[in-house]
Amino acid sequence: MPRIIIVVLVLSWLAVDARGQPDSTTVDSLAIAKLTAQVSTRLDSLEQRYQISFPARSSWTVRLGLPDFKPASRKALTAAAYLVESQTIALQPYLFWPHQYTDSLRLNLYQQLNPGGLSTVIDHELGHLYADQVSRASFGRPWPVYPDSNARPLEFYGQRILSEGIGEYFGRGPMSGPHADVWWVDRIVHPSLYAVSTLSDVMVYEGGYSLVAPLIARFGMSATIRYIITHPLVITNNRLRRAVIRWRQQAERNIVQAP
Repeated sequence: MPRIIIVVLVLSWLAVDARGQPDSTTVDSLAIAKLTAQVSTRLDSLEQRYQISFPARSSWTVRLGLPDFKPASRKALTAAAYLVESQTIALQPYLFWPHQYTDSLRLNLYQQLNPGGLSTVIDHELGHLYADQVSRASFGRPWPVYPDSNARPLEFYGQRILSEGIGEYFGRGPMSGPHADVWWVDRIVHPSLYAVSTLSDVMVYEGGYSLVAPLIARFGMSATIRYIITHPLVITNNRLRRAVIRWRQQAERNIVQAP
């Protein structure tokens, strides 16, 4: 199974026909060049905001469109992906082109984009790039490496919750408001709900964010991400809530805050 991290967005504000695909190599090259420039701009912004360093530009790439992966039905809903093996940020063209467009619109690609929305997508994927870089530099291996979701679903979802939590933190920033100290199991999952079979993308992304964000606020970005990489969320007997409670408690005891 390809090693990918996906972000699913509800883009009700953008009228998009998923059939709309760019059919010009020239336009694709222009889009990739401009997307790469915008990724670099967002990368610089995140480095300043969080006082971190991303890998050199030569070590990562940007591509337009996603590779094939299963289940195929998810590809139509996936806005972007970080491809771990090639360290590539992939963005779906159907988010940026309506089905019917003219040459003038094609040549002015970025006039079709919602800058705030695209920035959030890019920041999320840069979070995955950063976590992968931390793992390669500190532990000599890429991260995350997903198991087969059908053969080992509990391990797969445990990995996704933590990984997407990091991505969401980069995309959304620190938690704020009255719910900042209320963690996700109590916010999203009814106390009587335990089964992983009920897990949805909302729970993975929102849940992961609510699990990871308070730890980053308390212990810092570097220490939290290193802990996440080396301490997977282990779900046994389909008891998701129990696993999250245990993992959070252990993290709060064992993460060593960076000096």
